[in-house]
Amino acid sequence: MSYLKSAIIALIFILMFVSSVSADSINAKVVSNTYIQKSTANSTWATLHDATTGNNAYTSLQYMRITSDNQTDRFYDITRWGACYDTTSIPSTGNVTKVSLWWRSSAKANGLGAIPANVTTFSPASVLAVNAVANYNKFGTTSLAGINYADVSTSTYNVQSISDLTIVNKTGHTCLGIRLQSDLNNTAPPWIIGRVVSSYRPQVMSSDIYATFLEVDYDTSSPSSSGGTAYLVEQTPLNSAIPLMAVAAVMMLYMIRRKP
Repeated sequence: MSYLKSAIIALIFILMFVSSVSADSINAKVVSNTYIQKSTANSTWATLHDATTGNNAYTSLQYMRITSDNQTDRFYDITRWGACYDTTSIPSTGNVTKVSLWWRSSAKANGLGAIPANVTTFSPASVLAVNAVANYNKFGTTSLAGINYADVSTSTYNVQSISDLTIVNKTGHTCLGIRLQSDLNNTAPPWIIGRVVSSYRPQVMSSDIYATFLEVDYDTSSPSSSGGTAYLVEQTPLNSAIPLMAVAAVMMLYMIRRKP
């Protein structure tokens, strides 16, 4: 019987340890966004792609796109989209476990082919001044999530799971960009005469509803006996069941001790 008692006591200690960890989540609101474009009529692909600065920047509903032009194998513009999200509410002790980019697209076009897109890092000189042509070359060159053209909805949220969890800035803002895959890979799409476009149109706000936000899941320890602040947004089913499991274990121990 002593072995059973020992097992139950060990279980209680395990439950006490597990219950000190909670699974939390935030939906980080967008604080700034930009569509940065390099546009010059009948340009070579390299002229547009390799430019260190753009010549147009917009915050209104524009298109993240690639546009061909009238001369053979010449292009008109490449436009990239970036946004920054407020992730300061994540506690410093939070261990990020999942990051998802939620975004809406009001339109898409496949004139140059159904070109996929990719989520990348975005490192503007200032979060408060992202809408600047100087940020054209501040987009990352590694894909954090792929976006298939056929899967992009123009009526509901699109959700991309971010592969690199370290991009989250717990003391400031987390910025992400989206580039068409041809742009990311530096491979010109098939050219078609005229200003033919392949594009997506990310939205920022629609009727005062945030059309893009960053969902961040994280684990955090409960406050110690010396004090602290609990950052509980969403508790997992396991954590909510732990108190009942602990009570059941104590009752079993009590019943065993009463037996002769």
